[in-house]
Amino acid sequence: MVARTARNEQLDLALDELRRLDAVRVVPGRDREVTVHGRTRRWAASVHAYDSVGEPLARSLVRGRSPGIVVANRISAPARSALEAKGWSWLDRRIGAHIADDGRDLEIRFADGRAPARAGGVSDGPIRGRAGIAYAAALLCAPDEPPSMRSVAAAVGMSPQAVANAAGRLAEEGLLDGDRRPAVPELFWALAAVWRPSHEVSVATLPDGGDWVLGGDGAAAALGAPVVNLDERPLLWAADAVTLRRAERRLGRARDDERAATIALAPTPLVVTTARAGTPWALPHPVFAALDLARDRGRGREILDAWTPEGATVVWR
Repeated sequence: MVARTARNEQLDLALDELRRLDAVRVVPGRDREVTVHGRTRRWAASVHAYDSVGEPLARSLVRGRSPGIVVANRISAPARSALEAKGWSWLDRRIGAHIADDGRDLEIRFADGRAPARAGGVSDGPIRGRAGIAYAAALLCAPDEPPSMRSVAAAVGMSPQAVANAAGRLAEEGLLDGDRRPAVPELFWALAAVWRPSHEVSVATLPDGGDWVLGGDGAAAALGAPVVNLDERPLLWAADAVTLRRAERRLGRARDDERAATIALAPTPLVVTTARAGTPWALPHPVFAALDLARDRGRGREILDAWTPEGATVVWR
């Protein structure tokens, strides 16, 4: 029952995001069907929602089926090519959408805060994608006893090979030693350079404790960092896009200057799964609070220079 509910929520999220596309009209119908209103025609398509889509899954989907639309947090470049070759459309939450429109395909690229548009493109540095962020973060949270690549992969729902590839890139850059221990503070600052929410929303109502983890200055202050001029409107992390979108609908959007809170998709689910109980919201591992501070190169670094959190290794200096 839980798995079925999760699949339904993924599909609901996919349908909602397709409906919100500005450059094309997508009208939800029954079950997973939508009607796409293109430039010169309209057509029916089935929607297939996933967390991640690689080339093998894409080729399996297009085999023997009428063209549909694939929606996922990540669709690899080979998978996108395989879909497009068979007249399928896709929406990759990191970069945008491709809508197949009878030979006049429509390309949509996000520029509203969803990654990687805010950063100016996909990172080509040593930390790339969800696997790179997750593995680097896991190492920094336990620098003296690094977790295995397999355990990190299981914790974030990725393949061990994806995490192994991420580890290889870190090793090539000298950010890991021979025992897979992180080079500090170098790895911390490399991760800080790509640490950002993939989607964030200003909401009109505060959510309850539930699925949320306090982030930003609020989390740092709660963990003992010398933060001054604290904004009372919290930043709250969600582990997944379904939770975020569901809360956005329930709490209502707000203008930034009228917001009760900002809710955001955590750069890695580890922010939420490793959090400890707090009131009213859970508190993140100090490394994640430090990464939030590090996004402010001036004030944030001054706070980090003066902060030694209780019960955690300082990996930023």
